[in-house]
Amino acid sequence: MTATCCAYAETKPGSVTVRFPCAHVYCHDCIIELFDFAVHKDASLFPPRCCKIPISDNIYSFLPAKLLEEVHAKKAIQDYEHSTFCSGCWALIPDDMIEHSVATCSKCQTKTCTTCGDKAHEGLCSEDDDTKLLMATVEKVSWQRCSRCKNMVELSHGCLHIMYVPTIHILTITLLDTKKKFNRCRCDYQFCYKCGKKWKTCPTFDQQHVLSPTPTDALEMAPIVCRHVWNQHTGTACARCDRTGLESIMQCSVCRVEQCTRCVNNRD
Repeated sequence: MTATCCAYAETKPGSVTVRFPCAHVYCHDCIIELFDFAVHKDASLFPPRCCKIPISDNIYSFLPAKLLEEVHAKKAIQDYEHSTFCSGCWALIPDDMIEHSVATCSKCQTKTCTTCGDKAHEGLCSEDDDTKLLMATVEKVSWQRCSRCKNMVELSHGCLHIMYVPTIHILTITLLDTKKKFNRCRCDYQFCYKCGKKWKTCPTFDQQHVLSPTPTDALEMAPIVCRHVWNQHTGTACARCDRTGLESIMQCSVCRVEQCTRCVNNRD
């Protein structure tokens, strides 16, 4: 019985192949190569994984002894680096005390943000990767961030006053005019959309100042994340890790980017 290794599309005896939970099949040699590359050359591949699922410890049985020792050592270091310590007393907080990126210390009850390591806070964390991508978009389309709740507010045009509007007033006015919209933040904090400062406290305060409609080209500049659909291709170079001379390459049928099977399967 044989199986095809997805790394280089080679047919191998079934006895030296492994099928991962995501259904991808790898031969022992390619798995060893992946572990060696993750330990010695590219830390972003560690811990080794396929389709974002970490490779199970029972796969480690056929790794060379020296490589296995290096894997365990690197895993111990990474586990320590990814541990959450209390921002108050510096005690180690176990995973079962973490919920929605907030870790609660059982000793002093301090709540800590697991992303930045500081005391838990409301709104977006500036150290979060998704937040960094959002902030890049914000800079291009000129959205403003509420200084109280840290969430984003979008204003395409109109008065720069992000206002507080009592719910009863909203209900009354919208019943009379269904097209009426309010420039408001979810926390009802009042601030200037232009500079982000508390309303009427900014140096350039001008009640008559209004915002013109946002140019559509600014929105087109915002980063777009493609939900890749991968197919086998005849190329030989990977656009992500810059490896060349490859025997097998994958191409996205949507954005046409080309990546090696290692980058497609083994990276987040």
